[in-house]
Amino acid sequence: MRRALALGVAIAAAAAGCGKKGGKARPGDGGAGVVLIDPRQVARDRVAELEPNDDQAHAQALAPRSGGEFGAAGTLAGPKDSDWYAFEVAAGVERRVVAVTLPPSPGVDLGFELHGPGGLVASVDDARPGDGEAVANFGLAPGRYLVRVRAIPPKKKKAGEPDAGPPKNPAYALILRISDPAAGEELEPNDAPAFAAELRPGDAISGYLAPRKDVDVYKVPLDAVQAAGALRVEVAAPAGVAPMLTLLDATEARLLERTGKAGSPLIARGLTPRPGDPYAFVAVSSSAGRSLSADPGQKYTLQVDIDSVAAGAEREPNDTPESAVALSEDGVAAADRDGRASGTLAAGDVDVYRLRVAAGQLVRFELQPGAGADDAKADLALAVLESGKVVRALDETALKGSELLPAWWVAAEDDVVVTVRAKLKGVAEVGYQLAWAAHADDGRSEREPNDDAAHATLLVEDAPLSATFGWKGDVDVFRIAALSSSALSFDIGKVAGVTWGVQLLDDKRKVIAEVAGSPGAQVTLRATVDPSRTYLLRVSDSKAKTGRPQAPYEVVLHAE
Repeated sequence: MRRALALGVAIAAAAAGCGKKGGKARPGDGGAGVVLIDPRQVARDRVAELEPNDDQAHAQALAPRSGGEFGAAGTLAGPKDSDWYAFEVAAGVERRVVAVTLPPSPGVDLGFELHGPGGLVASVDDARPGDGEAVANFGLAPGRYLVRVRAIPPKKKKAGEPDAGPPKNPAYALILRISDPAAGEELEPNDAPAFAAELRPGDAISGYLAPRKDVDVYKVPLDAVQAAGALRVEVAAPAGVAPMLTLLDATEARLLERTGKAGSPLIARGLTPRPGDPYAFVAVSSSAGRSLSADPGQKYTLQVDIDSVAAGAEREPNDTPESAVALSEDGVAAADRDGRASGTLAAGDVDVYRLRVAAGQLVRFELQPGAGADDAKADLALAVLESGKVVRALDETALKGSELLPAWWVAAEDDVVVTVRAKLKGVAEVGYQLAWAAHADDGRSEREPNDDAAHATLLVEDAPLSATFGWKGDVDVFRIAALSSSALSFDIGKVAGVTWGVQLLDDKRKVIAEVAGSPGAQVTLRATVDPSRTYLLRVSDSKAKTGRPQAPYEVVLHAE
């Protein structure tokens, strides 16, 4: 629905970003190329077009028949032709619900306009050629209304080539339905906050996503949301429709956007609107597919409720580093202490956390599946961000497994930002626990990241160092200096399934000694060096991506 409303258009554009591709119209398909109404089923309720009806003054009058459904069958005489029709919404009611549908016409890009006493009400032209157009439930006050039907000229495929033009004299069917408003159903126009209907927590409403780029906006009062509570919003979309949910604050600024999967409900919980706002806006749209306008079984349902939020539980929105949830609620930089946060991941969700860490600390993060994981194929993933970019991503364990980052080094007091995601199959959401612990570096553990010379962990003589083969393809680099002997040996502990490849490099990055082990076996590397120089020990899996990830091992340097 084309409206001169910036926010409605912006949300619609985002919702339609994933729905551009698709095939020809297929009856019963809930995707982008759906048949809205089979014209053969309503032929008895249509009248033949009567020319001239090319302008408003000559609009052909249409009258509802039994059941409130009526329409016309016509032909467009050329690409510039327009056919106008008029109908009345009878007095005596505040408003009626009007559905307007143009079923698909093969090879033709159809569009229509709805005009009221005050002028243009809606312009609908967002489907591909061969698809139909529809508005499912427009709320109209009593009065005379006009519908203009037209064909949209096709675009040139290449510069310099003439337009192919629509088929000569394309036929169409115009179908209208007038009914009384039903309780608990949306009414168009509601594609922007200015037109949003109120939806109080505890209530539900149903609606249609037609036309294809339709956006339905609802105003949610927040007076019942207490300090310890948060909103939970659930969208159940019809078959073939992938719903999109957007949360706006009272100034219409976007707080959260969530995209679901076709066939699964979209759930967002822990929603905490901006403090002090009297209301928030919830917008429902589609990232792929649309509703079948005349089929009551093709409605979506939107439910808004209030949940209590336990201490330590996440609050949305927390999908970006700017809105990250603080893991240390007291604001004090973490040092020699631990904590835990709990949350829920739905389709398309990402949760971001921030931990302020004191200088000289090693931080451990462990992401564990929680509620819902036993009933789903839930694959959790953990990542560390720096300046908004992923610097370490962990998605190593099997389904329902934990992800571990054992020892992340923080040299100077800073925020460590981590993200949590999940790939879901079988359920709409899954719970998780994010445990963290910060402790002072005692020199007995590797410091991640240590994948290169610039970040190498110091390894000293006769001081066993614990390390972790953290992910497939992991590389650990250790720095060796201030040696007491020229004869050295390095013992690398065994890790099941890992075939160690160990190299010793001099200060010019030249390999001076190396050894390849056997699967799952400990290895020892011996070398003769210049004790006055600095060296690097590089430990990796020589059979890359074959080992069991997140397994601890030990490195020991001996002077012989």
